Amino acid sequence: MTSAQKFEKEGFESVINKDAESAIKSFLESENSYNTYHQVYEIAKYLKKNKENLSDKNSPEWKNVYKKLVSDYSWKMPENFKTQLVELSK
Repeated sequence: MTSAQKFEKEGFESVINKDAESAIKSFLESENSYNTYHQVYEIAKYLKKNKENLSDKNSPEWKNVYKKLVSDYSWKMPENFKTQLVELSK
């Protein structure tokens, strides 16, 4: 597993655990390890823009984030994370 893959995986795990700060950090680390890796840069940018709304783990905004990641940022997304995000967006 490359470091870009490792950080991408950590980023998705953080999103699923509703930890926007760690997710942003991991996705940026992935991007820094391998420029243009999948859509990690775009995901980090999107999460940063919405970070304030995501500081509360109970925020209904998380469902929107899950939907958005699946609909707009799922190119080359690992299947297991895509499945989880689809479930969490319901």
